[in-house]
Amino acid sequence: MSVHALPQTGAPVRPRHHARTPTGYGKEEIKVLTSSIPPKARGLWKSFSFHKFETKEDFEREVVRHVNTTLARSMYNFDDFAAYHGTALAMRDRLLVAWNETHQAYATKDPKRVYFSLLPLSLC
Repeated sequence: MSVHALPQTGAPVRPRHHARTPTGYGKEEIKVLTSSIPPKARGLWKSFSFHKFETKEDFEREVVRHVNTTLARSMYNFDDFAAYHGTALAMRDRLLVAWNETHQAYATKDPKRVYFSLLPLSLC
């Protein structure tokens, strides 16, 4: 981050930052980036990315996958802690995907936002 000086006074001026968005990119930047990614790469990303589990079997598959890979356990040392931790990791994955999709949709559509503040009743 470089600091520029005003020509009249020589006082340092802080550079302007980009408008904050959840993804770090604005609506137009996302369009440019999306078009720059080759269709084959986009297809691979979509086919290998996490898919939300819709059925009981999908959920169980994700829990077992986390117990096997993330926790490095097998079915012979599977206990209540591994079941709890595997379940938490599977749910975390689903929440993260939904979070990213939501932020991407907000950055793409650029909706209006409303901010509010609550004051404690003792100040009123």
